[in-house]
Amino acid sequence: MPSAALGAWEGERSMLLDQLIQAHAAVGGPGAGRRWATDELNRALLLRVAAQFQGFAKDLHAEVAITFGTLVQPRNATLARVISAGLQTRRDLDRTNAHHESLASDFGRFGIALWDEMQKHDTRTAARRKHLKWFNEARNALAHDDAEKLAKVMAAGYKIDLTGVRRWRSALNGLARTMDVVMATHLARLFNVPRPW
Repeated sequence: MPSAALGAWEGERSMLLDQLIQAHAAVGGPGAGRRWATDELNRALLLRVAAQFQGFAKDLHAEVAITFGTLVQPRNATLARVISAGLQTRRDLDRTNAHHESLASDFGRFGIALWDEMQKHDTRTAARRKHLKWFNEARNALAHDDAEKLAKVMAAGYKIDLTGVRRWRSALNGLARTMDVVMATHLARLFNVPRPW
């Protein structure tokens, strides 16, 4: 059973992204007007995927923090909430993108070397992490209208088109699933309890 955060990523969040993809498909007609419209939809879709992935990461972090607090103080709900709130205070994910460093830092609060554990769990993590790096570069280039940075993304072999967005989304799906399992396993080991999800 996945965490509520992963359930939302694969459910409501995915559905919202699918609606943009459907809008992309609905833009019809030949010629330059269609190309401009789909280019803008591609950019909007990439930014929306970034927002949804960051939302997933924040949701998962909050879920882990609540579980952690409850496991530390199972008989004192007030103290458990204080611990949970402390673990979520001044998160990088509240100020920056869900990138390698912010994820490592925020989830590291639970005593885990996130990327090492994810790589042990799934050897595709290194390749997905590279996709995440370029995904965030593209997101920042679009959000800040930085043509030079966007050119670097393109030079690295990534395109801002529907195929490229699907490629990034697939990598993010893999990262989300791996993070979910790794964090549940970590909590189980840390507290010597069954996996919480």
